[in-house]
Amino acid sequence: MSFKKGDIVTVSNKLEEYVGTALILYRDDEMVDIKIIDEHVASEDVPDGRILLGYESYSSIYAVYCDVLEKADEAGVIKLRISKTFSVINRRFSTRYPAFFKVDIAAGEPLETFDGVIRNMSLRGFMVNTHVDLSVNHMVEMGIKLDSRNVSVKARVARKSGQGGSFNYGLYIVDLGYDEKILMRSMVTELKEKNRKISEKLIRGYIGEGL
Repeated sequence: MSFKKGDIVTVSNKLEEYVGTALILYRDDEMVDIKIIDEHVASEDVPDGRILLGYESYSSIYAVYCDVLEKADEAGVIKLRISKTFSVINRRFSTRYPAFFKVDIAAGEPLETFDGVIRNMSLRGFMVNTHVDLSVNHMVEMGIKLDSRNVSVKARVARKSGQGGSFNYGLYIVDLGYDEKILMRSMVTELKEKNRKISEKLIRGYIGEGL
């Protein structure tokens, strides 16, 4: 079994473009119940038909194609039927956690600065949404602010999806200094703890409702 109740998974559409992040509320060999936990993504934003759930565990990424059965639950629970499961080697080696905060991005020669939104992050990289069209392998500089902490990192565009003025990028961090690693670790640890508390609360509410 690739993931279980309480795990956090990414949700993609049939084109494997990132949609959001979800918590697994129920799982058996045939069925999965999920709830979107992104702050700015609702269950209505998950497309009908087939979607792809992704889950990272140690050195593997598990992917599960599912058919959407129901999205009518008032609590935002989406019921799915498992269609196909497979796994691939995870060369990221660092679990990403859901996030939502703005980031300053600089790219080009000369450098031009524009806004982006971090959707998830780890010690090695980010999923970032922005209106600027960048190329794969493009290098960018990012200024991340979380509470009173500021960290500057350089990253390479590893993956790209989206069109029509909105793009999602998978960014891989390069040349991270010692002080920056300490700050990044504190941010990721905080996100991990925040998501753990959210997961526990949602699961308690789900079970308590007798669903």
